[in-house]
Amino acid sequence: VRYQMTSYEDLRADFATRFGDSYGYDDRASVDHWVENEFSHTRGITFLDHAGSTLYSQSQLTNYHNDLSKNLYSNPHSSNQSSTLTADIIESIRHRVLEFVHASDEDYDIIFTSNATHSLRLIADTFPWQRP
Repeated sequence: VRYQMTSYEDLRADFATRFGDSYGYDDRASVDHWVENEFSHTRGITFLDHAGSTLYSQSQLTNYHNDLSKNLYSNPHSSNQSSTLTADIIESIRHRVLEFVHASDEDYDIIFTSNATHSLRLIADTFPWQRP
C-alpha cells in the first residue's frame, strides 16, 4: 500500500465534507480562534505525543506564572508556611481527582508519581504476583 501525503487543508476540507464544518463544536470559527489564541506556539506543527506530554495552552502558562509570582511553594514534607501551602494544594487536588472519578477517600488513595514508568514500577513492586 502506498500512502500519499495530503495537506492539512485538504484533510480538513474532506472531513468537513463528510461530517459537517462544525463537527463536535457549535461554532467552528470560535474553535479556530481559541486554537490560535491558546496554541499559537504550535502553528505549523502536528503534535501526536500526548501520551508523553500533552500540549500546554497560553492561559495555562499565564495562570501558572501568576500563581508562582504570588506564592512560594516548597517541599510539602517540611514544616514551614510555604510547605503547608504546598501540602494543602496537593491534598485539595487529591480530593478533586477522587471527586472526578466518583471515588471515596475511604476506599481509595491517590498517589502522584514523577511519570508513567514510576507509576507502573510501583504497581509491579506491590502487586501480589503469587496466587493465594
